[in-house]
Parts: sequence; C-alpha cells; structure tokens
Amino acid sequence: MTLPVTAITVSYNSAAVLPACISALRKHLVPDQLVVVDNASSDGSARVASEHGAEVIVNPVNQGFGAGCNLGARSARNDLLLFINPDVCVMFVDPVKLQKLAERRPLGLIAARALLVERAAYYEPGVRRRVPWPCRVAREALGPVLPREISSRLPTRRGTPGRRSWLSGALLFSARTEFLDLGGFDERLFLYYEDQELSRRYVKHGLPLSVTDAITGCHMRGRSSDAEGPLRPVPRAASAMSSIELVGIDHGPRVGRGAWTLYQGLARCATMLVGLTAKGPLSARSARKQDELRTTQSAAATLLEGPAPHYPLVKVFSRRRISNNV
Repeated sequence: MTLPVTAITVSYNSAAVLPACISALRKHLVPDQLVVVDNASSDGSARVASEHGAEVIVNPVNQGFGAGCNLGARSARNDLLLFINPDVCVMFVDPVKLQKLAERRPLGLIAARALLVERAAYYEPGVRRRVPWPCRVAREALGPVLPREISSRLPTRRGTPGRRSWLSGALLFSARTEFLDLGGFDERLFLYYEDQELSRRYVKHGLPLSVTDAITGCHMRGRSSDAEGPLRPVPRAASAMSSIELVGIDHGPRVGRGAWTLYQGLARCATMLVGLTAKGPLSARSARKQDELRTTQSAAATLLEGPAPHYPLVKVFSRRRISNNV
C-alpha cells in the first residue's frame, strides 16, 4: 500500500546510513515520493541516495538542516510530509491508522511516540518538556567536560503534547501547506533546536502537537554525519550556538545576550576545571577534554565567521565582545 506521503531526509556525509534508512522506508512506509536533500557531502551521499531510488536535490554548499528540509518540502508533490533523519530506520507502520491520522485538519505536527535507540535498552521519547534556557545553555557549555559515562545517561525530560513541550524532529509528520505557511524550519539555526523552535511556533498559531503509535523506528544516534570522526566538533559547536540563538528568538536580543554571556563564562570555567586535572591519575582524560573544548570553540568561531545567514544574533553578541576587548 503506497501512502500519499513525501518522505524527506537531509544528508551530510551520510552515505553509511542512507541505504538502511531508504530501504526501511521502502519496506514499511512505501512513500509515494522519497526526497534526499544533500548538503554538499564529500562521501558520495548523493550518489548512494540516487542508487537506492531516491529523488536527490544537491546543494552546492551546506545550508544547514532546516534549510535542507525546507527545500525538500517545497519540492514535495504530496501535502503529507515526513521529515526523517538519515540515521533513523522505520521499523513498524500501521498504514490504516496513519492514513486516518493524516486526514485530520488542522494536522499540526505528529511525531512517533518513541524511537528505539541503537545499542541502548531505552526509548527516545517523541515529545519532550521544555527546560529553562539557562539549563540548556549550561549543559551546552559544560557538556564537553562531563564524563561520557554521565553525559550519555542524562535523562531527557519526557512530556505530553502541549504549550510547554516540543516534538523531536528525528521522525516528524506535517502538512505541507501548514508547514510552508508558517515559514518552515527557522534557517537561522544551522543545526539542532529547529524542532523546538518549530514546535513553539505551531503552538503559538494554535496548531496541535501530537504523538502516534502508528509508526516507530530505531535511531542510530550520532551516525548521520561522521559524529565520531574529525567533524565531531562541528555538531557540538552548532548545538551550542543554536541554543543561544533560540534564546534570542524566543525571548528577545537582550535575554539572548545574557545567554551568550552565561555560555562564555561557563566555558571558561570548564577550561579552568579541566586544567586543574591536567596532572595526576586523570591526566589522560583531561587531555582529551581539553582537546574537545579547544576544537569545539574553534568550530564555533568558524561558524560565526562565515558569510552564511546562520546565527545572526549570536554573531552580533560575539562581535560586541571582541570590540569590547580591543
């Protein structure tokens, strides 16, 4: 049974995971249209997607996740859209239940209730509670110094759909008309937090957020763009900058500047803390953490120095800091 849905995935050096993602979509969902938007990959992702039967749109430069999704939505020939990460594999679909749900108007945003996380005995919730922005920013600043044994097990705040929640964009349905009428994903955010911002905008305009058991899958977290290789600092830096930009979008430039100041202060504290453990039994781990902090800050500087339209508020905050230090 072919569903009148356009599945959209955005790839960046995702050749290793695209075959499994596309095959699972073909097997379980059978979408009428499958679009892969490739953000200037260097590993042959576009070729791999084409060989597996996807319609491929190639961006000459990496415009970011949100911009890629928006491009895919504009090219869709169906009103029902499914945004899916390239490292997500659909495992189960109830087509009758999904078709009935898709007929709801307004549709709003619909996420899978939960996704199984690969190599872990837990599920990733589709709906999550918002946390205060200082907590988000602090976690971004201090994340590189936390032991992985702790950071990988920090709980996600589960929630129920409502004004104080947001839906994960890893596997997310929307109606093309509603999505484009609201402007799509906010392209000021290069990577991460786009789903939080979009959820907030849907709620603001009176459109529902909901979850469903009609579809589920497995999320191979961190495997969509060489997250463990030399490009790993880029997602970390983008996540930090997006968290600050989102504060400015939600609360205004003045509060956003406060978030930038908090991040910078905590990042300096993290550097000092790691320096204190540079000698002794934790020296090897300290060296790794110092490298993570250094490469993350370097990647953040590169993101903010580029001509791309991402992070306009954070760019203003960072330039003012530089000018004040001159």
